[in-house]
Amino acid sequence: IAYETETHDARQLEQKIEPIAKFFGDAERRVGGLAAPASLSKVHGQYLEAMGLYRKASDEMLAFTKDGARQHLMDAQGMGITASEDLLRAGEVLWPGQYKPH
Repeated sequence: IAYETETHDARQLEQKIEPIAKFFGDAERRVGGLAAPASLSKVHGQYLEAMGLYRKASDEMLAFTKDGARQHLMDAQGMGITASEDLLRAGEVLWPGQYKPH
């Protein structure tokens, strides 16, 4: 959003997204390495998929900074929405009825 409404500077976008992409790549590896009990295997899988989607979305945004193809941004947005929805569903299993910040 900041790129579209403020800067239109691909290099600045890249600098903002690189640490986010690293964070989600690291998170995906950490979550994948967790040993979840059988009763939580489905929610563990949902959470892991969400981390993967966030990482892929970050990679798409970085691809945009390299080639300028706007489709990367649209694909990233869809991935981010799906990941957010997955996390909300996982959160409802882990913390039923609780407020989940997004």
